[in-house]
Amino acid sequence: MHTQSRSFAKFNIPINDNCIDISVSPNEKIGSPPYVEISPPTEYVQVRNTARTVAPDSNRSLHVTRQRLENIIIIENELPLNFNSYNESVSVHDPARFFLTVLREVLAAHDITVRGDLDVIEKADREIYANTEKLFSHYSPPLPEIIEVINKRSQNLYAEQKPSKTSLLLIHTEAFSDSKILKKYLLIDPGFFYLKTLL
Repeated sequence: MHTQSRSFAKFNIPINDNCIDISVSPNEKIGSPPYVEISPPTEYVQVRNTARTVAPDSNRSLHVTRQRLENIIIIENELPLNFNSYNESVSVHDPARFFLTVLREVLAAHDITVRGDLDVIEKADREIYANTEKLFSHYSPPLPEIIEVINKRSQNLYAEQKPSKTSLLLIHTEAFSDSKILKKYLLIDPGFFYLKTLL
């Protein structure tokens, strides 16, 4: 089980630090399951909520975990009725596929359809590049800004990724319903990799 907040999984194009943020709030009715919200909203993870809302001022025993090597988030035990909300962040399994899934979901929400399966290529060769088209580039913040975050917040994900080679997102244009619209849309905001404006 994975329980630590921000237990980072490494991938060079992260969304939300390769984590799912979970907010659990008590139900209005004692004995009922608490309400659960996840961010980013995605079908990449499943949520199993067996927890229950208990009487006010009871001890909070709520526990949030992710099953190892799976993307099943388990919420269990008890949350008092007068507890505001319980917040936790859990790393995802296979963050590269997490990125691709959320990207496809965000594009679909903006009427851009991605056809076919999502493939994660561990090591690309020249034949793979031959069938792709570069649609846009994304530049990271200046290195001094990244170093400041690493040193002040002790941000392990940034620290691990700093010496890594830049990831390359390969998009087969024939997989999209309208690649010209996609190209024009993606070029609007170079910060699109973080998907903040679209989620």
